[in-house]
Amino acid sequence: MKFSRNGVEERFMATILIVDDRKLDRELLVTLLRYAQHRVLEAAGATEALRVVKSEHPDLMISDVLLPEIDGYELVRLMRADPAIVQPAVIFYTSVFNEQEARDLALECGVESVLSKPTDPKGILDAVSEVLRSKGIRDTLPMPSDFGDKHRKLLVDKLIEQVDALRRSEERFRLLAENATDMIFRYRLQPTPSWEYVNPAAMAVLGCEPEDFYADRNLLFKIVHPDSRDELRCYMSRGGAAGETTQIRWIRKDGKTVWTEIRGALLSNDEGDVVAFEGIARDITERKQMEEELREARDELDQRVKERTAELESANKQLAISQELSQRTFNEAPIGAAIVALDYRFSRVNDALCRITGYSPEELTSLTIADITHPEDIEATMEQIRRIVAGEIDSYQMEKRYIRKDGSVVWINLSVRMMRDPDGRPLCYFPMMEDITHRKSVEEKLNLYTGRLEESNQALQDFASIASHDLQEPLRKVATFSDRLKIHCGNSLDEQARDYIERMQKATRRMQGLLTSLLDYSRVSTRTEPFIQLDLNDLIRDVLSDLEVRIEQTRGKVEVETLPTVEADPNQIRQVFQNLVSNGLKYIRQGESPLIRIYSECNNNHCRFFVEDKGIGFDEKYLDRIFKPFHRLHGRNEYEGTGIGLAICKKIVERHGGSITARSKPGEGSTFIVTLPLGITNS
Repeated sequence: MKFSRNGVEERFMATILIVDDRKLDRELLVTLLRYAQHRVLEAAGATEALRVVKSEHPDLMISDVLLPEIDGYELVRLMRADPAIVQPAVIFYTSVFNEQEARDLALECGVESVLSKPTDPKGILDAVSEVLRSKGIRDTLPMPSDFGDKHRKLLVDKLIEQVDALRRSEERFRLLAENATDMIFRYRLQPTPSWEYVNPAAMAVLGCEPEDFYADRNLLFKIVHPDSRDELRCYMSRGGAAGETTQIRWIRKDGKTVWTEIRGALLSNDEGDVVAFEGIARDITERKQMEEELREARDELDQRVKERTAELESANKQLAISQELSQRTFNEAPIGAAIVALDYRFSRVNDALCRITGYSPEELTSLTIADITHPEDIEATMEQIRRIVAGEIDSYQMEKRYIRKDGSVVWINLSVRMMRDPDGRPLCYFPMMEDITHRKSVEEKLNLYTGRLEESNQALQDFASIASHDLQEPLRKVATFSDRLKIHCGNSLDEQARDYIERMQKATRRMQGLLTSLLDYSRVSTRTEPFIQLDLNDLIRDVLSDLEVRIEQTRGKVEVETLPTVEADPNQIRQVFQNLVSNGLKYIRQGESPLIRIYSECNNNHCRFFVEDKGIGFDEKYLDRIFKPFHRLHGRNEYEGTGIGLAICKKIVERHGGSITARSKPGEGSTFIVTLPLGITNS
């Protein structure tokens, strides 16, 4: 067959007219038949179909039965009754008139075939091919005489059937809708927006009665939450394509917020225009709350996982660092370290132990503890091992000797700990060894030196004893006989002889004072008492009480601030403060009264005591000299004394682990500073 389009001749298998008021159904058939290379024409109603048949002379007409103006039966009757029309073959394609009665009537009025909607594409193409092959062979049958009666009866029966089916469907829908827990609705979009149906569940879901919707066509967008308004509009415009759902939030009459899940669809008229939107809204508020709680729990879990992961990563890094440090510490430790198996064999050793013993790591790991231990120390070593294995002790420490590879002896300070599993079973020994050979040598020399020093000190003590006793006796005799000589022969002696006797007596007294001072100096180390908790406030009061006469004679004044408590030898510390206060009373300018101030400054470790005077002072270049025995900065004629007092103070303070120094300027007084460690906290 030929057909001219824009002056170009095209060839087709057949010309086929599609008659259907539903555009979608027409488009499906047009697409299918054009694919089969037929020329396809369209008509939406009977009037348009008759016009096309007259003008285009189609080979085949495929028509729906239910058409807007007249039905398919009447269309075929009108075609058959018009002699001017080149009669096409006819196929009915219907979803309603499928009963045998309807099929028989269609065949009676000249319809070649009746297809039920929907028919698969192959079935349609097969039916079209069959009809086209038979076209022209079959003569057009005349209309039966009772066609009109049969047609009317068929239409009435079909109408009654459709009305009954619609009524039953409506009743079923109402029954389901009225008792449904989900909100079911239909909203007409045109020509005038309005609510066509809202079921009673709207009250339970959105808090509004169906009458509220019917009375206010805009109620839907009034109660939707502002955050969901745009989503609702977009969803309605999409029409719930492909079963799409959306979640919308609403504000009920009572002010509560609810969530719904809507599944809807757009409805179109026969012309394909969208006229309504219908759907179902299900309350999912509880589900949303559970989802939110689940999300929060998941977020919290994720956060905990992240934190725990970060902690584990940090711990792994720290563990790796710790393991590396442990490895390096073990290998690079300045003291020997090893891991020793329960059979006393070295299983791992570090470089320091190899240096101590002179063996290589391979040589040491083939030996046991006993192999390198001095024979005289094996018994003591095994006893300690027995105790640690028995659980009597967790670790032990001892000094012992190893035999080096070259046969020499090395002294070590050994510390051993037993490593156990979580159940307390022994795993291995972990010894650490410090080479103390040099220290032991020094100790040996020190012990020798100490013995000699003790002998020297004893000789000094003996000398002091001789000086204080044996030398005192001749001096007493000299003093006694000089006194007798002065008494018995005084009148017969001239002035020069009496002067000689006076000088001899002064020298004797000075010598006795020196010997007494020497004895006091030696007793600092020999006559000691245990340290006790000593309240210096009480001690200073006793010192001032002893010096009361001297203070009155010099018209002196002593100011004492609150002092702490220390651990000290009470008699020796008393002697220190008595010497310092006595010096403050003694070394003053002619005609002036002494002023002495005693105070302290303490911290957590030590305390400094200040004895401050306003005396004659001294040049600090002589600071080291004043603390040496019998060293004086002034002549005996100016100030009495032997020069031993500050030396005794220094020796006492050093015995207490402290120090003594002074600050002074000539003519401006002196401040003596005694520093003592604090055995107990300040009072």
